[in-house]
Amino acid sequence: QMAELRKTAARHRQDVERWRTEWAEAGKAADGRRSAAMVVAAIGPSAKEAEPALAAIIKYDPIRSVRLAAENAMQQLHPESLKKLREEMGEQGESQPVR
Repeated sequence: QMAELRKTAARHRQDVERWRTEWAEAGKAADGRRSAAMVVAAIGPSAKEAEPALAAIIKYDPIRSVRLAAENAMQQLHPESLKKLREEMGEQGESQPVR
């Protein structure tokens, strides 16, 4: 029984390490998307071509801080586009779960 318990404990440790790695990678990816949205906002109107990508982030990104950065960028680029997007999204506002 002890050997079986050791195997189970080892599997659990491996699972925890795998989950920790996956969450770290997801966090890095979210940081990258958030940074990209902030850069677009800083560039300003000349970055108007980024509007479709920002809209996709606002609609579908699962991480709230990333969506907020994209909203800020779109607000600075073209406030009317953000208003229209929000109207299209309707009352739901935040369609994705927040992490």
